[in-house]
Order: sequence, then C-alpha cells, then structure tokens
Amino acid sequence: MNKLVYLFVVFLFFSCSKNEEEKTITGIYGTVSDVSGEPVDAAIVTLGPDGFSTKTGTNGSYSFELLKGGIYTICAEKENYVPQKANVMVKTGSNEKCDLTIKLTPAIIMISPDALDFEEELTTRAFSITNDGYELLKWQIKKDCDWIKEVMPDSGVLAKGRTEAITVVIDRNLLSDGKNETNLVVSSSTSGNAEVRVCATGTGQRKLMVNMLRTYPLTTAAILNGEIIHAGIPAYTERGFVYHTEPAPTLKKTLAKLSCSVNSEKKYSYRLYDLPQGKTYYVRAYASNGRDTVYSTNEDCFVTAESKPEVETIEATDISNGTATLYGKILSVGDPVYTERGFVYGKRQDITIYDGNKVVKDSSGVEGTYSLWLSNIPIPCYFRAYVTNKVGTSYGEPIKVENTEFIELTAAGIAVQNEDIGNNDWASVNAMCDNSTLGGYTDWRLPTKDELMKLYTNRNEIKGFSNESYWSSTPYSAYGDYCCVSFYNGTLSSGYKSVNKSARCVRSLK
Repeated sequence: MNKLVYLFVVFLFFSCSKNEEEKTITGIYGTVSDVSGEPVDAAIVTLGPDGFSTKTGTNGSYSFELLKGGIYTICAEKENYVPQKANVMVKTGSNEKCDLTIKLTPAIIMISPDALDFEEELTTRAFSITNDGYELLKWQIKKDCDWIKEVMPDSGVLAKGRTEAITVVIDRNLLSDGKNETNLVVSSSTSGNAEVRVCATGTGQRKLMVNMLRTYPLTTAAILNGEIIHAGIPAYTERGFVYHTEPAPTLKKTLAKLSCSVNSEKKYSYRLYDLPQGKTYYVRAYASNGRDTVYSTNEDCFVTAESKPEVETIEATDISNGTATLYGKILSVGDPVYTERGFVYGKRQDITIYDGNKVVKDSSGVEGTYSLWLSNIPIPCYFRAYVTNKVGTSYGEPIKVENTEFIELTAAGIAVQNEDIGNNDWASVNAMCDNSTLGGYTDWRLPTKDELMKLYTNRNEIKGFSNESYWSSTPYSAYGDYCCVSFYNGTLSSGYKSVNKSARCVRSLK
C-alpha cells in the first residue's frame, strides 16, 4: 500500500509541474494585413533578437512561443511590399498580440531614353515612361519651352509594369542659332519626378527664307510662283516678286514691285501682264518682316513668247465594272489660251491623242481641276490628261487604272478576284464561283490545280489570301476528293469535298 501511495504522489508531482510549465508559456501572435485591411498570406515574420521566422497563413496570422519575457522586435516583409517593424513588451507567462500593416512598394517612374537629340532636320522623337513599381502611377509632363511644339500625351495613369510611349514634336523655326537645351519634367504626386533632356541645334532657323519656283511664260504675260521656306521671327508681313531685264533684281532694281497677299499658304503666285513679246526677264521672290528683306537665292529667267499649256494627271476614282472617273489639272492655260482639254487612254503608257482613245472634256480656257466619268473602258489601262492650243498639245504623266474588284494575271491568262468567295465545302464554293457576276462577268469559276499554283506564286501581288488551303476544280482521285493548295507553304494535297476550305474565283482572259 505504501508503494502505491508513493507512486501516486510522484505522478501528482510531475503532473502539477507540467501544468505549471504550460501556464507560464510566453508568446506573441497577431495578423499581417495590407492598407485595405485584407490579410496578407505568405508574408515572412521575423522575431528579434532571436532571428526566428515564420510565414503567415491564408488568413494573415502568425505566432511565436517564447521561453521568457522581455522586449522583442517583430518584422513583417514580403516581395513588392514595404517591410514593417514593431517592438513588443512581453511579460513572462503572457501572450501579447501584435498586428502589422504593410503596403505595396510605391510606383517608380522609369524613363527610356532619358535624352532626346533632334539631329539635323528631325522634328519628331519619342521616349517611354514605365511604371516600375507596384501601385498605380499617375503622371504628367511639364514643359517650359517655346520651341517644343507638342508633347503627346502629356498626362496619364499607368498600372504596374506598363509602359506609355510619349511623342515630342519641336518647331525648328523657333530654335535659336547654336545648341538649344531644355528638360521635360515627368512628375507624380506619389513617385517624385524624372527628367528627359531635349536638345536641338538651330542653324539660322529664325531667319526669314524664301524660294523662287517655276515661272510659266506666256506671249505677253507670265505666271510667277514663290514659296516661303521659313516665316522668320518676327514673321514676315510682306511677300512678292521683283523682276528686271538684268540678273539679280532687288526692290531697288526692279521694273515694278509685285506684292502678293499674306495668308496661311506657303506658296504664292502673281500673274504679270502686258510684257513686250520676245524679251528676256529675270525674276526673284522676296519677303519682308519690316526689319529684314530677303530674296530667293535662286532666280528664274523667262522669255515672253507663245507657249503650250501645262497639265497634270490625277489618280482616277470610282473604278468598277469597266467605269472610272478620270481627273486632270490645268497648271497653265498657255498663250494663246488652250482650245481643248480632255483625256486619252489605252493599253500603253505613252499614248497620245493620235494613237489612243481620245475623250474631249471642254474648251473653257481656265486653270484648275477637271474630270470625266467614262464607261466601257478596258481595265486595266493607262490614261493621261491632255490640253491643246495652237502651239501644241501637252500631256500629264500616265496613270494606271486598275480594277479594285479583280486583277488580271496576263502571263497566267486569267483574272482573279481580289477577295475570297468564301470558306465552305467543295460543292458550295464551286456553285458560288459559277454564280458570281463580279465586274459584270458571268464566267467566273474555281481555278484548276495549275492555276491555283500560279495564284500561290503571285499571292503577294494579288493579296488578301489566308494561310489556309484553297480548293481547285481538279479531281485528285476517283473517290470524291479534289486538289488543294496550302497558301501557307504551297503544298499540294487532296481534300474530301465535304470538308470546308477557302476558295478564290478566276476567269480566263480572252
């Protein structure tokens, strides 16, 4: 009995010792959350000075069990977040709560490149802004420079890791002589500022500059043409021409000062009348800003005599079904004034009114643009604007008229539509081609195997093809399949007629 009592006493002693030890366990616990109050999981929480660490759970919680009381440091950190620390006084046998709040690393402005050099005649360059942080970057660009004409865009918001391209446009006319430098400041209320250095070299860009263009002489008149190259600072207030029977005319050496109106157009003209026939004249353009008067470095020389009119050919429009609207522009009416203007068209580029199809517009004798709508013209073909007076006939440059609905492959002997007729089974696309009336033609069909290979060879000229396989009208075998060509790599293969494939219609050229 005494032995049993002894064992029971020993058991009670150890049990009480263990309970007492549990009651005296010292600890720190808490949660880690972000500024919005959401828990942050997988954050590293370090206990100092011991250096023990643990990770937060999905609910942001952590805990440490200590051996004794004292002052401890808790540090919470996670990638892309700013670390947060707190000191905790812990009494022996107590559990202290320590909640920590961490926030994302602020946005960082990254600029590339950080310098823009506008070399020679460059007026446009670009750089990029990147948000290299983990918060939204709200930015704006400030400039304090008259020769920087535009910054596009000049403000915005960037998510983390995103990039914005910024275009900078300068006005070279406002550059001072020599090197010009300034800084564009990219600022943010949360991320500080960054700068882009902008430099450009001015070479007399502030100086007024004028150029003499081609003169059109007439029998007793002439059309003078000039152009403002640089408006100058201050801007010019007067422009015109000076002319004389001797070279290098000036305002002091001119038969008359020929002033022209000042407007937003850089080019200007003057029609000079009542000149003696058969004389030679020299003419220069001039401009003045009230402080300086400049002359064109080039001068034009002309002789008054009978002259042919001048004409320009302009691109045709409304091309469809063998019809088109042709355009021309009379640059000079000639002397004497022209008596006929119109168009000539045909298969050759060098067509004239004597060997091409001639269509007369009118004999109005005025400058400017004119047009004619024509039907039943052979497309493709070339056309030229023409104008005639008693001196002769002048032509504009030939322009090709091409059908916008199909293209002719002369070497292959076929015309091909510019767009796919569809993507379907063989019977469907074959019927679609047979029923097509594009361009007024009713003989459209699926191409043969050989024709389809020619379409693949000329695919860059024809355009609009996909990288899929295309049907041909050539059977591959007697089992209901047809030849197909892959427009990805030009491979010839077979396709069962119930499978969907692309198709392009052709017709034979006669």
